[in-house]
Amino acid sequence: MIDSIINWILKNGDPWTRYNVLTRMLEIPESSAEVEEEKDAMFRDPRIVRLFNLLESVDWSNPPWTYLRDSSMPVHILGVLADFGFKVYEDRRLWRICSGILEQQDENGELKFKPYIVQPLTCLSSTALYPVVKMGFKRDERVLTAVNAYLSSTLFHKGWRCTLEPFKGYLFDPKVAKMDYRLKRRESFLKSMARRGVTCPLATLNILRVLVEYPELLEHPRVIEAVEGLLAHWRIRGRPCGFGIGSNFMKLKYPFVWYDILKYTHVLSKIPYARERKEFRKVLGVLWSKRLSDYTYKPESVYRFWREFDFGVKKPSPWITLLIYEIYKNAGFLDI
Repeated sequence: MIDSIINWILKNGDPWTRYNVLTRMLEIPESSAEVEEEKDAMFRDPRIVRLFNLLESVDWSNPPWTYLRDSSMPVHILGVLADFGFKVYEDRRLWRICSGILEQQDENGELKFKPYIVQPLTCLSSTALYPVVKMGFKRDERVLTAVNAYLSSTLFHKGWRCTLEPFKGYLFDPKVAKMDYRLKRRESFLKSMARRGVTCPLATLNILRVLVEYPELLEHPRVIEAVEGLLAHWRIRGRPCGFGIGSNFMKLKYPFVWYDILKYTHVLSKIPYARERKEFRKVLGVLWSKRLSDYTYKPESVYRFWREFDFGVKKPSPWITLLIYEIYKNAGFLDI
């Protein structure tokens, strides 16, 4: 069965999907002619060219921040390109962008993202850090400092809160917030979240998404404890920080901008401890129940910004199918 699925993905998928089947599923070396051909096709695709042009027009010393659930935010676009397999050493534009993101750090090394942020928000800083790590800066001293900030947070308890350190009283530069009503209103809402002292499932999942890129951290005590927290969330079905496990969570969706089942399972599938837990097996059962008659998958909710991509329309998606079968492979369900 898996052979027919892989053949279907290779036949119907875009260059980045085929590239990831070859490298992540079949584990064919990057140096092979077949893989290099797909990578070249990725760079030539008109949709990718448009995304690169959009990212190049952004001032990464002060990038747009609309709403973290807005899939068209440049930082999310960068995250998708990272998922597709683009690397900083392949294109100077990506190098400049990732370098620009790293220029905004607080004294502890956490990414600020915006110059007016005084106390970084974990959900936002981890979203910005992920593509930087994934695209090739994972051993950069500044990145390792940011990673260590997560691992040494004083507020950690079965996951991360809205901030890594106790709330200082304000999140944004008061002078800037005072001059911008919308910014002041946003800070008021975020302050209420930061004051609660509750572990945030989204921030925890986003940070784990960064940490799993480091094999040496997969059994780190904080990674294990964060997994416990996320699996408890699945079991108890509460709504900490407003993130529940309901009908919206259960919908297959990409890009990974929010808190939902595909992102949740994809991240946890990379952690050996999570794969052994019965809660994780139940999540896998939910994914399995969503398969179509030919064992492919389609998105159940879509972001309109990505409607030119197969995961942006509600029909069988090679990319979504690849992600799910990668989860099965990580879980030991596939023999490839």
